[in-house]
Amino acid sequence: MWSPYALPCGHTFCQKCLQEWFGTTQAQHLENYPLPPGLADELIRLRHALLSPILPPQRRLNIQLRLEQLEALHRHPNYTCPTCRAQCRTRPTAVFAIKAIVERVAKAQGENAPDNAPARARDGPAQLITGPFDGFFPGGTR
Repeated sequence: MWSPYALPCGHTFCQKCLQEWFGTTQAQHLENYPLPPGLADELIRLRHALLSPILPPQRRLNIQLRLEQLEALHRHPNYTCPTCRAQCRTRPTAVFAIKAIVERVAKAQGENAPDNAPARARDGPAQLITGPFDGFFPGGTR
């Protein structure tokens, strides 16, 4: 639980496990409902464009509207909780309290975070970061 995330139902999982769970659901969905040619590329291009911090407000609005139109053309998978199968309509939420407990217990036992554990945010200049669940829950809020 180096990087714990909670689902709306209240169950908590590590980031990697949730990404694998959602990834399997997404792969099955895309196999059953393949994207029309070019749609996937345009969706990716528009999502990346929205990440620009210098995008003028009117252009951002136009991109968001176009993205919503394209996403409406293609159904999204029904992501669920691995435990109770409740539907997840929003991105998982980081659980910093559990993360802090895990880090303190590990430190007391002389352990360090594994190499693949996400690094904790550091002081310094702000950086543009994409969330770990952007590919599963595009658009909307985090």
